[in-house]
Parts: sequence; structure tokens; C-alpha cells
Amino acid sequence: MNGLLTDAEVAARLRISTRTLRGILRAHPIFRVVGGRRRFSESDYAMLLECLRCSNYANDAAARTGTCA
Repeated sequence: MNGLLTDAEVAARLRISTRTLRGILRAHPIFRVVGGRRRFSESDYAMLLECLRCSNYANDAAARTGTCA
């Protein structure tokens, strides 16, 4: 392959569903389009991970489910 990750691969690494990933990407559009599909380089993945660490997205989800520590 070309070293780019798919939505499913990124979602699996983050341990979230692809639907949740799509929601995150609306707020943080860190990806490239190849052949009409979203693809992520390792650096795209690292930037997305950093955005998630700095944002309240994960905290908001935890608060909605009652799992906030």
C-alpha cells in the first residue's frame, strides 16, 4: 500500500467507531483526500491525536455517558 491510513484504521487506533471519527473530523479536518476517500498519514494521525488531547471532545463524550473521572 502507500503508507496512508484509512478511516477504519485510524478509528481502530483511537478505539472509537468510524462514526465518532467522522464527527471529530468535522471539528478537526486533518486528513487528505486520495481517490475520493479520506486518508491519513502518520503525521496527520499524530496531529489529530494531539488535537484530541487538547480539546474537550473526549471530556464532553465522557460527561454525556457518565464515565468522567
